[in-house]
Amino acid sequence: MEALWWDRDFTATIRDYEFTRMAGQRIRSVTESRDFEDMDADMIFDLLFSEFEMVSFRDYLKRYLYERAGFQEAFREVPDSTYREIIEDSFELHRAPHSFTPTSTKWSVTVKSWLTRENVQRSTVFLLGFGLGMSDSEVSEFLTKVIQEADFDEEDERELVFRYCFRKQLPYAAAREYLDFYGQLPAGKEGKEKTETGLSFPENEEELRERLRRLKKTGTKESRAAARQDIVARLYRACQERIADLYEENEAAFGGKKEWQPEEIGAADLEKMLYDGVPVTENGNLQKMSSSLLNRQFQQKRLTRQHLDSLLKGKIRADRYDLLTLQFFLSAQSPEEDPKERCLSFLDEAGRNLKSCGMGGVHLANSYEAFILMCLLSEDPLLTWYDVWERSYEEAEDD
Repeated sequence: MEALWWDRDFTATIRDYEFTRMAGQRIRSVTESRDFEDMDADMIFDLLFSEFEMVSFRDYLKRYLYERAGFQEAFREVPDSTYREIIEDSFELHRAPHSFTPTSTKWSVTVKSWLTRENVQRSTVFLLGFGLGMSDSEVSEFLTKVIQEADFDEEDERELVFRYCFRKQLPYAAAREYLDFYGQLPAGKEGKEKTETGLSFPENEEELRERLRRLKKTGTKESRAAARQDIVARLYRACQERIADLYEENEAAFGGKKEWQPEEIGAADLEKMLYDGVPVTENGNLQKMSSSLLNRQFQQKRLTRQHLDSLLKGKIRADRYDLLTLQFFLSAQSPEEDPKERCLSFLDEAGRNLKSCGMGGVHLANSYEAFILMCLLSEDPLLTWYDVWERSYEEAEDD
């Protein structure tokens, strides 16, 4: 069982390792319980809702600012206006941008939102890292503990440069210079170079520039963007084929003769297959996520038909949760397979997909990813998945 939790190329930091180890212990306490076979959905829900560590971004950010400022008054007595002032002054001191991309949002509104958010995107953590003058270890903790994502990806030129600048306490202007240097490097010949793993972290500017040259030779930027779209299309096509088979099997069970073609399967069919346990509104849309008791754990991770349609049309970029959810649906279609083998197969396939897109592997400390793995370790993964989603809304209604 232990082998399930460790990727063969595992190179996490000590901090990330600790979170991963603790998450693995929690998951094993559920999936290896003698009651798991009969109470899998209930036990998974209880773990996610009651025991899985969820750290509110706003509270962690305030705690970080509180400790750094050395306040003597009670933590809850410090008003948000004081934290806003600290953030604004710090961004000015460190000459950090208010956003990595052009935005029409007022700076005061952005700062205020950070102090009220349950969770934020990965890029926001990096932005705060520059604005608040964080060390790389502090940014790492926000990534792994607070927003429950993987640590810095040193095979991504942007995150490599950011980590170097955080470690050396360099401003964003320096990071921009290094990324401009990367952008001006000649592209590598596709298929001729391989990314070298296990390289030590750059100790100086010369080593950083050499690492950036190596990354550019692999053509990772272009290949990852193409890979992301290709993987989404491939996984979706496989889901279409599987759903068409399921529809045909259902027709046959009731004496029907209709043959379903994958092209007849749309985003709404997949949404129905994934979220059959989620109540819908009068217009047929899934009930809002905020109505679920697992909102904090699953926020912005549902693969709705609207979201999937935008992905397939290239209007938005797929994130790790899109890829993992599509792969889960496919992996869940083999209930006859040994649960451990099924989970290992998922980890291998999902890991390859994520790596091709420049993302970190499956992260146990992320509650949504832990949920997927626990479902795969149950006797009927998709049924368990349905039951957990359904219970999260039923329990909320009871409250």
